[in-house]
Amino acid sequence: MSNKDACQPFQAAVDLPLEFLIDEKTDLKPVLLVDRGSCTFVTKIRNIEKLGVHLGIVADDKVEVSENLIMSDDGNGNSVNIPSFIIRKKDADIIKAQL
Repeated sequence: MSNKDACQPFQAAVDLPLEFLIDEKTDLKPVLLVDRGSCTFVTKIRNIEKLGVHLGIVADDKVEVSENLIMSDDGNGNSVNIPSFIIRKKDADIIKAQL
């Protein structure tokens, strides 16, 4: 996936296989993990939501105290309708290694 930070709108057929978004065998909803940086959290999550994903996870890009992590609103957060959160770099690295 070329849009790893979700700062650009996704193109479903290019960025992700359509099977990722549609699973007719189960009722599982897609989740997307993207990298922190380059644009606002709201922009990232809005782009994830427009793709059809139901949960956005942002991977921190540096080691820091997790209690200090805040996904700040750029003034347009009211336009986001899916849950989202940020995870520590350490945890994101483990998930990425498994994927």
